[in-house]
Order: sequence, then C-alpha cells, then structure tokens
Amino acid sequence: MKLVEAIERVKREKPNGYGDEILTSWISQIENLAQVEIMGVDSEEIEDYSWKEDGDAELKVPDPYSDIYIYYLKAMVDYNNREYNSYNYNTQLFNSTYMAFAAWYKRNKGTAQPRKAVKINNFW
Repeated sequence: MKLVEAIERVKREKPNGYGDEILTSWISQIENLAQVEIMGVDSEEIEDYSWKEDGDAELKVPDPYSDIYIYYLKAMVDYNNREYNSYNYNTQLFNSTYMAFAAWYKRNKGTAQPRKAVKINNFW
C-alpha cells in the first residue's frame, strides 16, 4: 500500500477535517513503531514521511497486514474527535492486525535483528 492510498482510503471511509500532513505524521508514527518493535530497525535509521515528498512511497507493512495504517488513522481521528466508542473499535482492529503482522514477520523473516549492546561503565 502506498502512503497516498492509505490517506485517500481513510478520507473516503471516515471523512474528517485533518490535513494530509497530520495524517502522514500519524502513519509515520505507526510505521516507525512497527519498524523498531517488529522489524528490528534501529531507531536512528528511521525517517518520517513528508506528504509532499513521499506521497507515492510504498509503506513497509505488506498486504494483508497493511490495514494497520487504516485502523490507526481511523483511531487517531476518533480519539482527536472524542468519539471514544469508535476509537475503541478501531483500536481493537488495529491491535489484532498489528499482532498478526508481528507473528507473521517472526515466522517468515525470523526474529528482529539484535540491537546494539549498550556498554555500561562502572565509574566507582
């Protein structure tokens, strides 16, 4: 799924007054989390999307799990509009799809790469 596809789909399914830049920043939030938690990407290597520059960018989470972007955007719209029942529903959909993606990734790609070890010095 491309960034523009996710945003346009949410605009169709859940019309809202939030601009493309805000929706893009929310997609960046969830994609960054998936990259660090599931894919083992170092947080220093992650870059946020920019709507103007990255509209045609392919998102990292593949189908059929790419709906995490849709559920997350809908949940964020609901949360910011104080529509808590709908927020809870979309959060449950997001969580189940996110966990299914994590399980699929672990089965097919292995566990996330080990992160760099933190060296602790004893100063006393």
